[in-house]
Amino acid sequence: MKAQTRTLSIVALAVLLLVSAAVAGLPASVLAQTTESTETNETQTAPQAADGSWSTDRGNAGRTAATSADGPEPYGKHSWHGGFRGIPTGAPTVANDTAYLPVLTERDSYEINGSVVAYDAATGEEKWERTDIGEPSGAPTVVDGTVYVSTTAFLPPNPASVDRNGDGGLYALDAETGAVEWVRNESVDWPLAPVFFGGELYAIEGPEALDIENRTSANKTVGSESLVALNPETGETTWSVPADRLLGIANGTVFVASDGDIVAYDTETRERLWTADSTGMSSRAGFAVTEGAIYAVADSDDGVRAAAFSTADGSVQWNWTLPNATSVSESVTVGDGGVFLTVDRRANGTAVVRLDGDTGAQEWRFSPPVGELIGGPTVANDSVYVGAMALPESGETREDGPDYSIPAVFAVDVSDGAQEWGHSFAEGPKINTAARAPSVAGGQLYLPFYESGLHAGRLSADLHALEASTDRPGQDSRPSDGVHERANPEPSVEANITFREEVGNDLAFSGFAYNDESAATNATIASAEWDVDGDGTFEHNRSSVEIWLEPCETQTVTLRVTTESGLTDTETRTFKNGI
Repeated sequence: MKAQTRTLSIVALAVLLLVSAAVAGLPASVLAQTTESTETNETQTAPQAADGSWSTDRGNAGRTAATSADGPEPYGKHSWHGGFRGIPTGAPTVANDTAYLPVLTERDSYEINGSVVAYDAATGEEKWERTDIGEPSGAPTVVDGTVYVSTTAFLPPNPASVDRNGDGGLYALDAETGAVEWVRNESVDWPLAPVFFGGELYAIEGPEALDIENRTSANKTVGSESLVALNPETGETTWSVPADRLLGIANGTVFVASDGDIVAYDTETRERLWTADSTGMSSRAGFAVTEGAIYAVADSDDGVRAAAFSTADGSVQWNWTLPNATSVSESVTVGDGGVFLTVDRRANGTAVVRLDGDTGAQEWRFSPPVGELIGGPTVANDSVYVGAMALPESGETREDGPDYSIPAVFAVDVSDGAQEWGHSFAEGPKINTAARAPSVAGGQLYLPFYESGLHAGRLSADLHALEASTDRPGQDSRPSDGVHERANPEPSVEANITFREEVGNDLAFSGFAYNDESAATNATIASAEWDVDGDGTFEHNRSSVEIWLEPCETQTVTLRVTTESGLTDTETRTFKNGI
C-alpha cells in the first residue's frame, strides 16, 4: 500500500515523520538505498521444477532458491527433526520421498571429512549415510536414481603421518543405498554443487593433485579451475572450459565466472557467446540466473551491493547498494518477479529485502518483531521463508521478560512482506547459531540450523521439517511478538506510537496495537485510523501514513485501533521538527 505524502508549497529542509501501524504486518519504512538502472525489462521468470521437487542445490539449475510448489500453509507445524554433529553445507535436496543432507563432519589442520545423510522425507528416519568423503560443496543433485555430490579436501603437509578419511572428488552415489557408482578424484577440489541440464552434469573442477594415489607430493597441483561437462552415467568429461565459478544455467546457456568476467556458453554448440565485466562481483558474490538476468549480491566497502546483468550480452541492467550493512548469507533468491536477500543493518537489525527484478527498486522489507534473521530466504509460490533466532512467545509470561532465543522460521507474504506466521523450535543449537536457506518440496519445509565454529565434529546441528497445518502454532511453538504480556491478561487493546531512528537523515515513528491474544495480529485488529492534522477527524484507515514537517513545524497525530470484538484504544502524540 503506497502511503500519501503531505507537503507544503514552500521549499525548505524537511523531516519525514513516518507513522505506521504494524497491525497489517507491513514494513514501517524503506531502507536507505542507492539504485542505478539503465533500462527496464519485463519481469523474468526463474527456472523452476515442473513437478515442484527440490532435486538440486538451491532448487533448480538457475540456483534461484525458488519453487512453484506450496510450502506449509496457512500455518506450519513441526513434522520431525534430526540432531547431529557437524555443519550442514546446504539445505537438503528432496527427491523420491527422500531428503539428502550434505554435512561437514570434521575440519581441522589435518583433515576435512564429510558425509551425505539420506532421511525419509515423511518420518525423518535415517535411510543411509555415506561417509569417507570430503566436505560437500552444497547440496547434492539427484537425477534418475543417482545422487551427485561435489566435495573438497586438502593434502596435508605430511600425508604419510595423517589418517585422512575424507577423499575429495565428485561422487555419484546410488540414491537407495549410498553406494559409490563412480568418482572423479584426479582433483580433490570440486568447490561448487553440480548442476544437471540437457542430459549432462556440470561442475567446477579444481587443479589436479599430483600423485593422487600415494599423496607423496602434498599440496602440489597442476592446472587451474575449469567448468566440466560430464556424462552422468560414467563421469567422463564431454567438454570443458576454464572457469572459476558456475553461476547457473538457463535457456540452454551456462554462465560462469572467469578471471573477473562473466562468460556465457551455449550448452549444445559449446560456443562462447559473450564475455562481460562482472564489475567486481564474480569472486565474492552469490548468484542466481533466470531467463533474462543474472543476479548477484556481495558485500562491498560501501555496504551490501546487488546487481543484475543481461543474459543476452552481460550488460549491467541495474545496481543497488544498502550503505552500512552486510549480507547475512551471501546468497540471492529470485522468484515472483522479485530479488530477495537477507541483510544485517547493524544497529537497525536484520531484514529480508525485496527488490524489483526489472529495476532494482526496493519494494519492501521484513524484520522480525524480536530476534534476528540468520539465513538466506527461500521463495515457495506466494511465501518467503527465512530462518531466525527469536524469543519464544511462551517466555513473555515471565516476570522479568524473556532473555533467551531459540531457532525459528518466519513465513512472509511474497508480494508485500507481511508476516504470515512464525514457528520456533525447542530443539537445536542456541549459541552462535546459523541457518541455511530452507528447501521446500511436497508441501514440507526443510530447514537446517547449526552452531558456527571451527571444529565441525564438536558442533551441534539440527534438521527440522515442517508440514502444513490449519492451526496457528501455540505459545510454545511460535516466536515472540515483541510485547511482554501478563500471564493471564484481561481483554484489552492498546495503541502505541513510538519513536525510532531510521537510516539516513530522516526520523521515523511507528505505531502498533496489541490485545489479549498477541501483538499486531491481523485477524483481531479491525481498523487502524489516523488523525494526522489534529482536527479530531480520522482521515485515514490504513496500515501506514506519511507526513512531512517543515522546520519548526509542530503536528499532532492520533492513532485509534479497534478490534473485531469491539475493543478500542487511542494514542496521541505531538511531533516537532526542531531542525
